[in-house]
Amino acid sequence: MLSTMYALNSNKMTIQKKSRFIKLKAALPFMFCAALAGCGNIAAVRSFSTAYQAPADGERAKIRIVSNGMVRGVPDSSCVDWRKAGAGVMVVSQKGFANQNNQNLSMPPNKAGYTLIQGQNIALSELYIPASKPFTLSFLSTGYFSGTTKYSCQKTISFVPEAGKNYEAISMEYGRDCLLQVSEASSSPIEWTAVQGRDAGFCNPSDNL
Repeated sequence: MLSTMYALNSNKMTIQKKSRFIKLKAALPFMFCAALAGCGNIAAVRSFSTAYQAPADGERAKIRIVSNGMVRGVPDSSCVDWRKAGAGVMVVSQKGFANQNNQNLSMPPNKAGYTLIQGQNIALSELYIPASKPFTLSFLSTGYFSGTTKYSCQKTISFVPEAGKNYEAISMEYGRDCLLQVSEASSSPIEWTAVQGRDAGFCNPSDNL
């Protein structure tokens, strides 16, 4: 198990509110509803049961992902395309999907901790990602209820990791607020600094139909 500290502290992270919220039918599993609402194709549906494939060699970086939903990765891409080789689930807080949780690459801890809500399921894992080329992260939350309607937020960003560096992606839903923030670790002493990623849309516009 990873030893990263969890902290309940509302001052630790800034919540970004510019996210996409999707209305879901509460009777259906949230992940598949969002897939059908946001990108109705077989590749999107398969991306929930396909694990992300980390590179075994070449230029690589490490990333720790902490989430109360699902985070999927698309390597070698600055946009979302679930047909890409290696694309798939990196962490997920619910059962029934591809699971790579709790992998440990001995990354430096984030001593500031994480802002969490008591009772939430939290997924955490450390994975290799290819360096010196774009990498896209896609966060899909477990959703929240407003009356009898359930909503789920989606947020995607892309960035270019540098070889040998350590990164951390915090992806959380706090009610109507949604966060996906990537940080980079400096060395001696370890400090985590936000990475300026860019919003990532679909590579193929028809996938959003």
